[in-house]
Amino acid sequence: MTVGPIGQLGYPGRTGGVIDVNDYVQTAGTTMVEGTLEAQEFDLEGGALEGVGGTIEANLVNSGGIINPGDPGPMDIMGDFTQTAGGTTILDIDSASLFDTLDITGSADLGGTLELNFQDGFVPVDGEIFNLLSFTGGENGTFSSISIEGLSGFSYTPILGSSSFSVELNANPTPEPGTWMLVLGAGMGAAFLRVVIPASAGIHRRRRPIGAVPGLR
Repeated sequence: MTVGPIGQLGYPGRTGGVIDVNDYVQTAGTTMVEGTLEAQEFDLEGGALEGVGGTIEANLVNSGGIINPGDPGPMDIMGDFTQTAGGTTILDIDSASLFDTLDITGSADLGGTLELNFQDGFVPVDGEIFNLLSFTGGENGTFSSISIEGLSGFSYTPILGSSSFSVELNANPTPEPGTWMLVLGAGMGAAFLRVVIPASAGIHRRRRPIGAVPGLR
């Protein structure tokens, strides 16, 4: 079965539906799985794969599409999962306990892009860890890029375990007040320079009499 540019396939609102095909190829459009999609191979070459609570009973290869469970919640992949350089996985995060996950019963061969989409103004605590992928058949590679949307002031640390992939969010340090100066250069834009002068530096200011004109004695 092939889903083309204007195709949309799914069982919206029906969690018990089953689609059973041999090889499933998607080049565009949207596949929404809220029940079960059974196939030997699922080749996601373009378009989007969505569906919270959905189950993909196939070896899933994302070579150029977007996987986004949505809602958010889990998507089960009963088989191997491969994402190459052209693939993207978007995982929505609403709170510390409500976020998208990929639960994989086979192996995970990771690449391409992972986007973490923070929603509804949620801000994690410093050092909070999100367990995003689980797999039982081992892992190879890692995402070539990770981006964060809907959240500022945080950096991330990927954590790759023997059966899981997680991301730790760390709050960026805030500069000390009063230690930043704006420096303007001719032909250059504005840049920030941090200047710290210790009390022991022995620097003194020369006071000028009130009304004195520079250059005149």
